[in-house]
Amino acid sequence: MPVATDEAKQQDKVHTTINKIIDLGFLRKLDDQEQNYEIHRIIKGFVNAEVIDDTLRRLQQHAEDKQITE
Repeated sequence: MPVATDEAKQQDKVHTTINKIIDLGFLRKLDDQEQNYEIHRIIKGFVNAEVIDDTLRRLQQHAEDKQITE
């Protein structure tokens, strides 16, 4: 049972963070059936390509780990 609780808390944190990033103007939710987002160009002024690449790799790893556990 604790795993589900931790996972629910983690998902809530992810959704909260995404909403904050949307509020800051860095992301825009796409009008599709999936949970897809567009990264605005302004983010390039705040982080470099290495940071974006590292974050993308970590998100992909998280998605793969989640698929394995389901």
